Amino acid sequence: MLKIKLCMKIRSLKIFVVLSFFVFSTGFLPAQNYKYDKNAGSEGAKQVVAQMGLVNNPVTETYINKIGQRLVSELSTKEFDYTFHIVDMIEPNAFALPGGYIYISRGLLVVMNSEDEIAGVLGHEIIHSNYRHSYKQMKKSIFPALLQLPGNIIGAVNEDVGALINAPLGVASKLRLAQYSRKHEYEADEFGIQLVAKAGYDPLALAQALQNISDEVEMITGKQEKFSYFDNHPFTPDRLEKITELSKTLTPESRQRHAEMKSDFYNFLEGLYFGQNPEQGVFRDNHFYHADLDMGIAFPEKWTGTNNPQYVGANEPEGKAMIIWGVVGANANPHELAEAYISKMKKKYGIEAYKSKKMSVNGFDAHMFAVDEVSGRDVNNITILWLEKNGLTFQMIATGKKAFEKDFIATATSFHALDNDEKQMVAGTVLRVASARADEALATLSKRTENVLPASFLALINGFDEAATLTTGQPVKFGRLEVYTPGGN
Repeated sequence: MLKIKLCMKIRSLKIFVVLSFFVFSTGFLPAQNYKYDKNAGSEGAKQVVAQMGLVNNPVTETYINKIGQRLVSELSTKEFDYTFHIVDMIEPNAFALPGGYIYISRGLLVVMNSEDEIAGVLGHEIIHSNYRHSYKQMKKSIFPALLQLPGNIIGAVNEDVGALINAPLGVASKLRLAQYSRKHEYEADEFGIQLVAKAGYDPLALAQALQNISDEVEMITGKQEKFSYFDNHPFTPDRLEKITELSKTLTPESRQRHAEMKSDFYNFLEGLYFGQNPEQGVFRDNHFYHADLDMGIAFPEKWTGTNNPQYVGANEPEGKAMIIWGVVGANANPHELAEAYISKMKKKYGIEAYKSKKMSVNGFDAHMFAVDEVSGRDVNNITILWLEKNGLTFQMIATGKKAFEKDFIATATSFHALDNDEKQMVAGTVLRVASARADEALATLSKRTENVLPASFLALINGFDEAATLTTGQPVKFGRLEVYTPGGN
C-alpha cells in the first residue's frame, strides 16, 4: 500500500488565489456605497473557484453554512448576502472577500475539535467582510519566471498562458490576500467573539482554534507559522491574551449547537481529504496522475509543481523555465489549432523560422510547435503541444531558456493513459471516524483502523495527548488511505 505522509512537501502544491478587485477600506469608500464590495467580491469568488476549487462534500458544506448563517443573523446591520464555502486548500487557512464571501479551507477544518472553534474562525472572517477591511498585500505567482523572460514572442505566449489558466496573466501573476493591520485584526477578534457569544457559542474557542492551527502548521512544516492562516492573520501570544481577556466579559446565549455530541461534529467533517485531493489529480514526485481524465505526465525532476482545477504545471527552481498543461476544449483538432497558431505568430510577429510537427504521442493524435527567440545574450525556447484524447484537446505550453528544450519535449511526449498500477497511485488520505474500545491505546486504534497519519498529528487533531488511554465509544478522527475512482469514491 502506498504510504502518504501528512507532511508531504507543501512547497510542491503552493496554491495561489487570483482575486481581481479594488482595495477596500472604510477610509476610502463612502459607508453607503456597497456595490463596489459586491462587484469585487463576485469577481474574486469566480477566481477562487477557477484557481483553487471548492470542496465537493455536501454534508460538510451544509453544516458550515448553518454555522455561518447563525452568526450572520446576529449582526446588527447586514449589507451583504453572506455565503460560506470550503476551499480546496491543503494549508489551514480562512479568508473573506468583500461583499460577504467567506472561505474556510479543508486543511483548517480537519484540525477543528468543536463547533465553537469553527464559529470563532467564521465570526472573525464575517467581521473582516462586514467592516470592509483593506486588502493590501500582493504576492507573487508560482510562475514568476515567465514574466521575467525578455523577448517579444515570450510576451505573446504570456497571453496564451493567461487564457489557458482562465485569467489574465497580469492578474494571475499576483495573489491578493488580506494582510490586515494589527488594528483590523484586533477589531475582527473583538467584534467576532462578541458575535459568536450572541449566537450561543463559546467566545474563548477562537483562541483554541488559533492555537490548534499554529500547532498544526509547526508540526507539518517543522517551522513556526509558515504558510497558513497566519500569513494573512498575524498570530501572537498577545493576541491570544486579548481574546482570553475579552472572553471573560462575555456570556454566551444559551442555544443548542447543530452538533451537540463530539461524534456528531466529527461525522459532519468525515470525508474531507488531508493533503492532496485526488479528485484534482495527484503528484507523485515529478509524475502527475489524474483518474477522471485518465492521463499521466512526467515533469522534469526537482521542478516545483502546482495543481488546480484549471491547469497543472511545474517551474524550474531558479525560475528559468516553466511548463503548464490544460484542457482547451472538446473535439478541437490539434493540427487545425497548430495551423491557426502558426498563422497568428506569422502575422503578428513575422515568424518564419519555427518547427512544426504532426505526431503521435503514445497513441494520441498531436501536433508540436517550437520556436527560438534571441534576446540579448540569451536564447529562449517556446514549445507548444496540442493533443486530442477521447474528445478532449489538451494543450501544453512550455517556455524558458533554450537549454530546457529537451525537458519540454520529454514532458510533452510523456503524456499517456494510466495503467492499472498508476490508477492505484491516485489515492488520498481521507478523514474517517472510529469509536474507541475500552482502554484502547492510540497506537492500537491506529493499527486497527489502518490509520496513516503520524501519532503526534492524530493526537493533535483529536485534542488529546498521544499517550492517552481511550474510553469505550470515544469518537476518534483518523486518516485512511483510499484509492480514488473516477466519478468519486
